[in-house]
Amino acid sequence: MTNSNEHKLPIKIGLFADIGLGDGLLWLILANNLQRCGYKASLYSNNIYQLRSWLKIDVKKLEYDKPDNGYTDFIAALDKFDLIIAETSSLIRRIYKEFPETLRQRLVFISMKHRLDAELIFNYSLQNFTAAKQADQAKQLYQMACAASGCAVGALPGVSLVNKMTFFCGNILEVKDATSDPSIFVPPGLSYRRYPKRVTIHPTSANPNKNWPPDRYINLARQLKDIGWDPVICVAPNEWDEWNNKVKEEFALPKFADITALASFMYESGYMIGNDSGPGHLASCLKIPALIVWKRFNDRRWQPGWFFTELVSMPFKIPFVYNTKYWHYFVPVKKVVKQFQVLVKKHAKYFSSRTATC
Repeated sequence: MTNSNEHKLPIKIGLFADIGLGDGLLWLILANNLQRCGYKASLYSNNIYQLRSWLKIDVKKLEYDKPDNGYTDFIAALDKFDLIIAETSSLIRRIYKEFPETLRQRLVFISMKHRLDAELIFNYSLQNFTAAKQADQAKQLYQMACAASGCAVGALPGVSLVNKMTFFCGNILEVKDATSDPSIFVPPGLSYRRYPKRVTIHPTSANPNKNWPPDRYINLARQLKDIGWDPVICVAPNEWDEWNNKVKEEFALPKFADITALASFMYESGYMIGNDSGPGHLASCLKIPALIVWKRFNDRRWQPGWFFTELVSMPFKIPFVYNTKYWHYFVPVKKVVKQFQVLVKKHAKYFSSRTATC
């Protein structure tokens, strides 16, 4: 669904991702595909906003705490968009009932999960889009809204959500030559994998039940160091003091002011190991091979999907363990070390084959 009306005012589309870093990176796929077709896309994501200097896509910041005067001004500002596409768990879900009817008629909800609530699937009128745009542009918007409304991206074909979001762009929105490229441009001065033996270890996530225990990460770092690697523990600023007490200067524990600083460090590292969380997706985006300690047995939807990623999880699904914090007892350190060595060998083989064809 291309926007070929080059001499008309561009169609403006507002995109609202869920709060997570991984979610925001996935929505960059949608923003980039729309922008390649000539639409003016604006992505609302606070995590991606920190990476805005690496992007050519318009990224905006959200205020999640309700302002004193409510969301009246924010909702009024959204009227500039010809179409709004929002994740069902985004801020828009909380406030869309306050939208005037003319704006709600330009709102589409999609979900990264397998389904979404029926109340979030709307019917649309071509007339509502005609009021703001010329007839052919209004038809484009109407067709896009009807096609995307209620789409459960998680149920679309593809292994990972990177595949599924790309499928959504190409087959649901009918974007020609849809790409999984998030359109991240690394600034000058950084060298890709400058320190090939450095392993970025990210031992936390927003959900404690997805975290492999801290003592196992420290034990993993010791074993990696013993076989010649340079493990570095990387955590968020609000987690630094806690991890400084755990690490006790045994390993490097740099402080990162924001996600851009983490991305810069990760881009120059050789590998990444961590939980099922945003930094794993960031590493994949940057083409850094990653190993994810994975709670989700046999569910690969949320695996980082841009570059080499290995998963290490329970050997089989144990019903009374899977949905508890005790899953990690079935993922010993030696298994993670072994899977990391598999990742290293696979990446070395890939890199040598690429070099041979150059």
